[in-house]
Amino acid sequence: MITSNISNAVDALNQGDLVAIPTEIVYSLADSAFNEQAIHKTFQLKIKPKKKTNSIISICFKIYWAT
Repeated sequence: MITSNISNAVDALNQGDLVAIPTEIVYSLADSAFNEQAIHKTFQLKIKPKKKTNSIISICFKIYWAT
């Protein structure tokens, strides 16, 4: 599924799917660092030995709910 909707991407990540994120030059592949199956999918797609490491980029969002 191709979308620019952030909530769709978040839902996909929460379900263990992978998400391609466009940057200025290339696409990055994202998975949930909390989902072991998603991490395995990333290694399979990248055809990368499990002994090699992946970069982890963590973004923390603070959400304030209007009451």
